[in-house]
This record gives sequence, structure tokens and C-alpha cells, in this order.
Amino acid sequence: MRKRFIMVLLLTPFLVAIYGTAYAQGFRCGSLYVRAGVYKEAVWDNCGEPRARSTLGFDYGGPSGSRKDAVKNERWTYSKGSYHYILYIKGGKVTRVEKAR
Repeated sequence: MRKRFIMVLLLTPFLVAIYGTAYAQGFRCGSLYVRAGVYKEAVWDNCGEPRARSTLGFDYGGPSGSRKDAVKNERWTYSKGSYHYILYIKGGKVTRVEKAR
């Protein structure tokens, strides 16, 4: 019983850190909470033009691997206060949001 209590006590900070980062993976623009799964058009409409945009490349993951099945990968950067939010977009949807100073 005592070992179990100590184990839970030691794991608690790690669990708090994991859940804390999950909530930090987005930001608000107007009425939209930007997070993974949001369409890039909705981000553009609510947040405006990003501070920086770049194309990271293309995935040719279709059954034939041809260019017609290509999916574009992009990175958009927005500044909100003292933070920069980096959005990774694949196929028109946000896949990941990173927060940086």
C-alpha cells in the first residue's frame, strides 16, 4: 500500500505536465480556437494573414504515389502578445500547434 502511494506521488508531476501541454496546444483568434483539426481557411478568416508562411514539401501518399495525389505541407506563424504560434498544416487542416516565445 505504501509503495503504491509513493508511486502515485512520484507520477503526479509528470501527469500534470502532460495534461498541461495538451491544453497549451492552441490559441484563440476572434471566435475560433485554433487547434489540430481546424481548416486553414477558418484560421485565415479569423486570424488574418500569418506573419510568415512556408511550404515544407509534399506527401505523395496516394495509392499510385503520383503528383495528382500530392498533399501540401505548410507552416504558418502567428504572433499573439509575446508568443509565437507555429501551425503545421497538411492537406488544408492544422495538424499541430506549437507555442514559442
